[in-house]
Amino acid sequence: MKSKHLFYLSIFVVGLFSNCSVSRVVSDYDPQSNFQEFKTFVICEDDLKVQNHDFLEYDTALNRMRIKNALENEMQTRGYIINNEQPELQVGFKLNIEDEIVEIYHCSSDIRTPYWEDCKFEQYEFTEQYILVYVTDLAKDQIIWQGSLAKPLEVSPKRMAGEIQKVVHRVFKEYPI
Repeated sequence: MKSKHLFYLSIFVVGLFSNCSVSRVVSDYDPQSNFQEFKTFVICEDDLKVQNHDFLEYDTALNRMRIKNALENEMQTRGYIINNEQPELQVGFKLNIEDEIVEIYHCSSDIRTPYWEDCKFEQYEFTEQYILVYVTDLAKDQIIWQGSLAKPLEVSPKRMAGEIQKVVHRVFKEYPI
C-alpha cells in the first residue's frame, strides 16, 4: 500500500513539473487604495536591465522589452495612460530564472515477490521562471498591488514572445480593476 501511495506521489510530482503543470498566480493589494482614482502610470526603467546572466537565452533585453510592452498593454486595457512626466503609478517587475531538481525515491512490490521491493531513485530537472509584477503609488511611495507566478519554463526561446504575453495577462487577472 505504501508503494502505491509513493507511485501516485511520483506521478503527481512528474505531472506538476511537466507540460501539464498548473501554476497559480499569487497576488496581494492594499485595500485602502482606490485603484480607479489613478489615471497615469510609468514603467520602472531599472527593471529593463538583464539580471539573470546564467540564462541569457531567456533573460534578454528583447524579452524584458516584451514584458514592458505586455505590462503597458495590461495597464492601458484597464484605462490607465502612460505618462513619463508626472505618473501616479509605477509598474515594475522582477524576473527570476533557476534550474531546479526534484528527487523522488519510490518503491513497488510485485505479487510474485511481495517482500522484496523494487526501489528506484529518480531525478527530474527543469528550469523554473518566476515573475513578480508590482504597482507602486508614487505619491505614497508604497507598493499597492503585486502579483506573481512561478512555473516551469517549457517554451523555446523562439516562442517566448507569446509566452510572455500569456504570463503577464494571467498575473493581471488578479489586478483589482
